Amino acid sequence: MLDDRFLRFLLVGLINTGIGYACIVALEVFAGFSAIAANAGGYATGFLISYLLNRRYTFRSSAAHVSTMPAFALSAGASYLLNVGVLLVALDLGFASAAAQAIAMVSYTLSFYALSRYFVFRSASERPEQ
Repeated sequence: MLDDRFLRFLLVGLINTGIGYACIVALEVFAGFSAIAANAGGYATGFLISYLLNRRYTFRSSAAHVSTMPAFALSAGASYLLNVGVLLVALDLGFASAAAQAIAMVSYTLSFYALSRYFVFRSASERPEQ
């Protein structure tokens, strides 16, 4: 059975993707932003929504933003780099682009979840003794 936190993590991902996309469309279509500026605004909004919802809803963390926000950003960046690496390997192995993208997305999701759970928002019971 899947861990409840993982299911919440997936739900948060869907929510922040939807809000980020809506923001991109609103900025470009209604506010007249360029496609690049709208994309940056949408991604920044999605990132913030993801952080806040994962902190509060997925992992129920009360840790300080000053420590969790940079760790979250670092984890997102590391997961993205893994995603790109997996994508390149899958393409080199001859996977069709759509399949390679799907495989890469899975690597991103699993690595970002693991980093978020065990590094960014780990509970007191999951921290190593000092």
